[in-house]
Amino acid sequence: MRHSHPIFEQKYYSGVPKTFPFPQDLRAAQVALHETRAACEQYAKTLPWSAEPMPGWESDKQLHSNFISSKPDSP
Repeated sequence: MRHSHPIFEQKYYSGVPKTFPFPQDLRAAQVALHETRAACEQYAKTLPWSAEPMPGWESDKQLHSNFISSKPDSP
């Protein structure tokens, strides 16, 4: 005797995923994480490129590019 495959009642996937409520405390924690990361990145932009005073530098022109990398003196 052959085994028959089960017949599914849902014929087609409508394309809209089923949504479930997400806990508000986890959503608030995710928002706090994004805000903290953004504040950290803004703070990091204010810091000098070196923790110790160092002279600035300029690299040679790169092959196939006009970009010349450089850094000013670090305070």
